Amino acid sequence: MTRRLVVGILKGGAGKSTSASQLAIWLAMLGLGPVLAGDADTDQTTYEWMMAVRDKLQEMSNGDPKSRIDPVDLTHGRTRRLHELERTYPFSVIDIEPKREELLREALWRPDKQPTDLIMPMKPYPPDVRKVPQTIALAQEVDQHNPVHPRALLVQVRLGTSHARDMPEMLDDNGIPRFKTLITLKESIGYSLNTTFVDNGYADVLEELGITNLKPPKAAGKD
Repeated sequence: MTRRLVVGILKGGAGKSTSASQLAIWLAMLGLGPVLAGDADTDQTTYEWMMAVRDKLQEMSNGDPKSRIDPVDLTHGRTRRLHELERTYPFSVIDIEPKREELLREALWRPDKQPTDLIMPMKPYPPDVRKVPQTIALAQEVDQHNPVHPRALLVQVRLGTSHARDMPEMLDDNGIPRFKTLITLKESIGYSLNTTFVDNGYADVLEELGITNLKPPKAAGKD
């Protein structure tokens, strides 16, 4: 059975592609693959990033198939075939284009009625917060068919600011499930696309999902 991690929220610019790419890289680096990295966003950032790093990851692991990432273009309706495409993978990480309710619904829906994890990246600002209930409502619709477990993931957080202090409390007060892990703002991450840069915060996200409590391998770090 494939464990499917869908990274999506009904708002653009929320950090989806970075989150999806980092989760896929961590799964591969920890030897939990092969990983299907599906990109259903027309900008194809996740697909291009995974294509750029997959050979490096294989080199780092001496060709271990459990450290392999297989990037897949899921645009043009291919999300409807996701169940077939991911059949042989222990994990899939799916990046969903924002503002596309039907696309997100297709990625959450599973014909075998297995659970889906929905990771909702969001910056700690009101416009992002306003989209979270709408995204959760969509997840609850699909949950009538197969279990969907949505959780908000606060990203690009400046530690020590009022947003870093107040936003987790606001989510809790509104009954919005969230990760305890905060992904902090890193000025260099914009220059790390197409490298094997890893953010340790995403290893903590995997641990919160109950996937692993392993420490990062020695090879982890910037390319």
